[in-house]
This record gives sequence, structure tokens and C-alpha cells, in this order.
Amino acid sequence: MVQSIDKKNEPRNPDSLDAELLQAIAIMPQDIKIAVLDYAEYLINKHTQSISKSIPQTSLKKRQAGLLKGKIWMSDDFDAPLDEMKDYM
Repeated sequence: MVQSIDKKNEPRNPDSLDAELLQAIAIMPQDIKIAVLDYAEYLINKHTQSISKSIPQTSLKKRQAGLLKGKIWMSDDFDAPLDEMKDYM
């Protein structure tokens, strides 16, 4: 069954559009709801990709090795078995 929407070109109030969507989704069978959700996610991804393509990428700073040297330390017995696990070994 194919239903067409005749109101395509009419301007809509965002609140009434949300209400229409909720009403339409409420009467759909579960499998169609899943398909609608998949398609909505596809449209969102497509839209965000087109936006990200239009935003120029700023050049990232090149990483420098050893920048945090001396800021992080690891204890000498890091690899030693934990006392709590002795019963299981």
C-alpha cells in the first residue's frame, strides 16, 4: 500500500510537523518503524557529511614526540599480580 502526501509544498509549523510525525509513527507496524528509523539515521548522516564537507578543515598541529616526558610515571610492579587475585592463581 502506497500513500502519498499532498501537502508537500505547504509551509508547516514545526510543532504541528512533530505532532504529525508522532501520529504517523504511532500507527505503523514495528517493522516499518525500524525501516523509518534506519532511513532517518541515513538522512542525518548524509546531512552532517554534506555540512562537514562545506566547512574547511583547519590544519592540525603536528604531534611532537616526548612532549609529556616526565609528566606520566608507572610503578615498577605494574605487571606484578594483584594481591586480590592470589586465590585464583
